[in-house]
Amino acid sequence: MFAKLPYLVALQSSSIFIIDVISWHDLSVHTWSIQDKKQQH
Repeated sequence: MFAKLPYLVALQSSSIFIIDVISWHDLSVHTWSIQDKKQQH
């Protein structure tokens, strides 16, 4: 049980990190497209 604990913690933190990267990427793409639309009008 306790042997799996560090593995679970690492898995959880890495999945949080992946979610952060994906959300940051979506956010930057979203802001970039907004700026692009502002320049066109």
